Amino acid sequence: LQMCKGVEEAGVASNAKHFACNNLEVNRVGIDEKIPERALWELYLPAFMECSKASSTFMSAYVSINGTKCTENKRLLTDVLRDRWGFGGTVVTDWGACTGNAGDSLAAGNDLFMPGPWDPSDIIAAVRDRCVSEDRLDEACRRVLELIEHHGSVSLPADLSDEEYISIGRKAAYDAAAEGIVMLINKGSSFPLKKGSSVVFFGNSRGKFRDYGTGSAQVFTDRTTILPDELGKIPGYEDIRFEDYEAFRKGATAIIVETADSSEGSD
Repeated sequence: LQMCKGVEEAGVASNAKHFACNNLEVNRVGIDEKIPERALWELYLPAFMECSKASSTFMSAYVSINGTKCTENKRLLTDVLRDRWGFGGTVVTDWGACTGNAGDSLAAGNDLFMPGPWDPSDIIAAVRDRCVSEDRLDEACRRVLELIEHHGSVSLPADLSDEEYISIGRKAAYDAAAEGIVMLINKGSSFPLKKGSSVVFFGNSRGKFRDYGTGSAQVFTDRTTILPDELGKIPGYEDIRFEDYEAFRKGATAIIVETADSSEGSD
């Protein structure tokens, strides 16, 4: 909830996702999760209920819950999210999550299908055949337009250049990474290193040192993925080497970074 509030206060639309029960990456597309009603309300929905108080948008998930796709789940997207919790924002699908009839997803409570634009013919047919009311279509259009109107005027301060904006973002990423480090054991008082110490980084990825995960949540900065053959191009890295066993044998401090092959879509 606090993260949604912070994003919204900056003039940016926050997105609570993936609604709901998207709790694993393997087989996340098409899996049917069997969840008892009590577990659903006690474990899976409370965090979304809190986010509904501040977030402008919700994203419907790929998964099915007890036999019904989240994108076509009227109970989830309308009865619970809108009628019970009072959410008045825009509901968007996850990318490519609308695998059935878009008219069914519209009737369930989705307002925007991602990615787009979608072929509107099945929605037109659904309205013509009275599977979806014109009022529901108008409501979806209104919510998308309200989202655009509310957030479309947000712009960078006039006195902030693109370079300064990028620099601020990189600093925020660096500060978040630095503040997130937790030292478990400082055996032999190894840290902090003495000024001017030689350091060698070792990783478990052949051909390059990798210090990040992958997927759509990956953050690229000027500190990401420093390849050994690029070290000479980066000022200030004269005393830092990568995958250099000879330097390690001569007394350089070794820092080993282990990364798991995990990303969006795989565990």
